[in-house]
Amino acid sequence: MKPGITEDGIMKRGRRAAYTLIEVMTTLVIISILFGGVLAAYERVLDAFIDADMHERAMTVAQRQMERLIASRQEPNSVDLMGVDELDPDFEWEMTLKREPLPGAKPPVSLPQTVIVATVTVTQVNQRDLAYEDEEEVNTEGVETKKVELVRYFPWLTPRLGETIAVPLGPEVFEEPAWLIELRQELGREPTLDEIIRKLGLPMPEELEEMESEIPEESDEKEPLQPD
Repeated sequence: MKPGITEDGIMKRGRRAAYTLIEVMTTLVIISILFGGVLAAYERVLDAFIDADMHERAMTVAQRQMERLIASRQEPNSVDLMGVDELDPDFEWEMTLKREPLPGAKPPVSLPQTVIVATVTVTQVNQRDLAYEDEEEVNTEGVETKKVELVRYFPWLTPRLGETIAVPLGPEVFEEPAWLIELRQELGREPTLDEIIRKLGLPMPEELEEMESEIPEESDEKEPLQPD
């Protein structure tokens, strides 16, 4: 007997396997979930690669500006302390110079007890700002600005033209006198100029004016000599 034929000689139809609509939709959902996970992982890897590339480029810009300072040993002018990198215009840089006391230096601090701290900060130029630089307002709220900082220490730098000291000592380096600390503690705030004058026992400006007014004016006319 041939397969598919009954004893009565009638052809028997075989059942053909088929997918139902529910099975198809379930398969599509599973595939979309798997594809979404793969896509998310790909985006994370791509973002990490872009961040690493941007960090390397920004550090190159910082090193380039710092190497110029190392080579010249010259305190730069104010116009040369910031700008857009000429070789990689996607980044802008800013240099700050500050003189700080050496570790263990006791006040009052002298110049040999200090070191110049040079810091180069590099940020990426916001392309969105450049595209809308003619607009009056650009909403950058929520945009994270990534920075790269490079710090180097210098025992000395050649001062600017007309200056005797490169990066002079700031007022925060010097030790405050005891009387000023006591006066600040008594008042609970920063003292005014008049309060400092009274603390030092100096005359007030109006008292000085009164003292000057009491001084007799000298006459330029000389009295004639009396005959003997």
